[in-house]
Amino acid sequence: MKTSQHIRSIIACCILILCYHKSFAQENQYFTVSYKDSLFADERNNFLYNNVSITNISGQELNIILTVNIPNGWSLVSPPTVQLNMKPGENQVIPVTISRQKGADATWRPVNFQVALVNNVFKEDYRYFIKAYNLTNFKTSISNSMIELVDTSNSKTVVLPLTIKNKGNIVEEYDVEWTNRLLELSAKMHFSLGIGKDTNINYNLWVPAKYWNQINKEIINIRITEKNGRTQVYSYTLTRVTNKMKANQNAYQTIPITVEVGGIDYNNQRSIYGAITGDINFNEHNNLYFSYRSRDIGFASNTLQKDLFNIVYTHDNFRLYIGPFANAYFLSYGTGVEATYKMKDSAQVSIYAGLHNRRNSYINNDVYGARVQYKLNKLFVRNEFVTCFDTKLGKEGYLVDNIFYYKFRKKVNINFNVGAGLEHSKADTVKSDPGVSLGYNILYNEKKLQLTSTASYRDQNFPGTNSGFQSLAFTATYKWFKHSSIMAFYQTNSTKQDILEDSILYKNVLLYNLKMYGGRVGYYGRVIGITVGSGFMKQVGRYSDALPLYNFASLDLLVNFTRKINFALSTLESYKLNYGTRKDDIAFYTHSASLNTPWAGASAQYYSLPAYENPADKLDFTGYTYGVSYGGYVKCNISKNLSARAQYNEYKSLSRDDRRSQSYSGFIGYDNTKKGISIQLMTNYTKSSYLDNHYTMLTLRKQINMPVIFKPRKFHDLKLVLYNDKNGNGKRDDDEELLKNAPVIINNISFITDNKGTIEYENVPTGNYQLDFRKVTGFKGIVPADGPKQVATVQTNTLVEVPFKKSKIIYGYIKLSMDSISKKSITNDRIRIFATDSKGVKYSTLTDGDGEFYIDLPESDYTISVNPEVFDDTFRPVQMSYNVDLSSKEEAQVVFEIKQKNRKKVMIDSNIK
Repeated sequence: MKTSQHIRSIIACCILILCYHKSFAQENQYFTVSYKDSLFADERNNFLYNNVSITNISGQELNIILTVNIPNGWSLVSPPTVQLNMKPGENQVIPVTISRQKGADATWRPVNFQVALVNNVFKEDYRYFIKAYNLTNFKTSISNSMIELVDTSNSKTVVLPLTIKNKGNIVEEYDVEWTNRLLELSAKMHFSLGIGKDTNINYNLWVPAKYWNQINKEIINIRITEKNGRTQVYSYTLTRVTNKMKANQNAYQTIPITVEVGGIDYNNQRSIYGAITGDINFNEHNNLYFSYRSRDIGFASNTLQKDLFNIVYTHDNFRLYIGPFANAYFLSYGTGVEATYKMKDSAQVSIYAGLHNRRNSYINNDVYGARVQYKLNKLFVRNEFVTCFDTKLGKEGYLVDNIFYYKFRKKVNINFNVGAGLEHSKADTVKSDPGVSLGYNILYNEKKLQLTSTASYRDQNFPGTNSGFQSLAFTATYKWFKHSSIMAFYQTNSTKQDILEDSILYKNVLLYNLKMYGGRVGYYGRVIGITVGSGFMKQVGRYSDALPLYNFASLDLLVNFTRKINFALSTLESYKLNYGTRKDDIAFYTHSASLNTPWAGASAQYYSLPAYENPADKLDFTGYTYGVSYGGYVKCNISKNLSARAQYNEYKSLSRDDRRSQSYSGFIGYDNTKKGISIQLMTNYTKSSYLDNHYTMLTLRKQINMPVIFKPRKFHDLKLVLYNDKNGNGKRDDDEELLKNAPVIINNISFITDNKGTIEYENVPTGNYQLDFRKVTGFKGIVPADGPKQVATVQTNTLVEVPFKKSKIIYGYIKLSMDSISKKSITNDRIRIFATDSKGVKYSTLTDGDGEFYIDLPESDYTISVNPEVFDDTFRPVQMSYNVDLSSKEEAQVVFEIKQKNRKKVMIDSNIK
């Protein structure tokens, strides 16, 4: 129903925009009027121009007045009234110019104008329609993102405030979502707002008692999403205010260590392993990271695995690594060491060496190298020298590779490399020829056009894993509409030599070459994304030039039902005409689809592949191989720490061999970050027409902060005791009242005293701590004896007793004077009152339900003021502030009178008989 309505609206808009006609309200003998019937203000043009053409057909001279009235949200740029003197047969054109304002809505609105003779003998009314483009815009704000939870038993409800205002020109729909893992919060709200309207949302979050004591500092995320996909994200910070808090978990220096143990069952062969990692921060200059994982103990055929260890030591700009080794130029498997020193201006030098694993008889390469990185103005340079020695085959390889990177402003990035190398064998009697390496990567990026080009060339004499490899790729993408693009691409690669030939395999079985070129057109909207492509493709396996050059066409579709639910469809059709000696027409394809949700998903694939007879000689096509695969998964969060997932997949050949395999897998995991415990169980069972196997793995990880107790305490405890020093001796006596539930701020962290007036801030670093007592209210008649702000110095465990003495008091109330017949009103409760002393220290309190207030203050001169943000033009205080001197008196009263602005009186002169 909604779709048909939208279609009808679109058709009506198109007709209004395109039509141009003459309008006549009635036949008249004086003038004719013509104009455009509709005008539309798009994103690029906020001004609408209409030319009103008037022709005198009366045969006599006419005095004509044109009067224009426009709708709200628009501004008339041209004069609202125009007077004309027209001779018989004369034509005049009056331009009417209207500009769009922020309040212009996105619906068709009439512009009314009248053409009349000056003596009012005749007049005619006309109208045309104007419309603004759909402007979707909204503003959100959070009045209080820092929420303190007082640790009492009064209430477990937390109010999360949010304000949303529709600043667009259409009625808009919104989705609001609140999430938090600890509190298992996942709440949603959907609503709509009219043009220019706003709303206040106070979400009442109920905190279960079982989570109340777990809250220390929790972040609640809130996401506001407009119907068109525009999103704003905010967060609330919940802090539980208690009398006790730890700045660090341990008073001593600790070493964070993670211990892991696991067990594996593979087809009834069982093994176990262990692992440990740690990170020792000696000081700000020295740090040591280490890890160890044992080989799988228990597998009878485990001859390749070895124990793995990893050590990383850093000292300022120096870094030393010892552990498993890999190299980008030569195949290596073993243990290595690398030392790196960083200098100024991003320069650094590295040297490394990697020795092969003596238990592994397949890879026998020992690799040594050095690397230098530096900048020359805006040019980044990397030079690397690498050597490789194959101890089994007696091969030696040497190469130098140089990489240069330069960025031209913001649009062009250029990266190119030049290298040379030599590889030879001690058994060779003929001198080996050197090889070269060349390549580049260019990126050009502007608002609508993006060009990329990448090339790599390694000749057959260049040593290492990429010997003989050649590739070239080029793409050009143009964004022709807001969400649309068109792309042309070309890609080819060629491998001349197998990457493992020197150490493991002695034939070219891993050869794989590809050539593909064509174009794609895509649209990427919030709900639907679709890409259509076409071109040519050729794949070559171990048999060079065996497979023909195919034509292909592709389609990729993505539908986002919601932010987390989507459907994807992909299809690739390939064909080749007149292939082979029999001139066969070959067509094959691959189709796949998937549906994904946060809790479940499913996917399926159906394909057809061609088969050839003796493809090395490019002979005949013999038929197709068909297959289908499908599967699905379900997952859930059992609790905030426990999650599970189950998955099923099946593959079935639809050809005569009828091959089939089924796979069942499952996962269940427990992850408690606060306790540092992680448990994972993974299992998989595969059943096929030729092999069955199963695999199960259980791992347990535990994070431990190991204290270094042989060193002195690194952190200390700060303890405060607040009491009413009635006798004024500055010492806490047994009969003096302890101040319970008193809020205190220590270094911008909120605390509240317990029943014994105590606050404990444990494991804090040495230093000075700012103590703020300005929020201590509810104890009428007392103030901190040493002032509202104090400093505590912590060098060891420290006890600070805070005496409160008798205070001066300012009290008063809010007096309201309102119009008895006015519909507007204001209350005098919860209005903030400020007291600022001569040094600028500010105190505050709120009025109670009767509009009354009081503030306990030290002796000083004060300016007492009322919060100006509470009032508007209708209600204003008679006087915003008063000066009060508490030097010579114990208390003072202040009354704020709030008056309502007098309404304008309209005098009606009635003549009633």
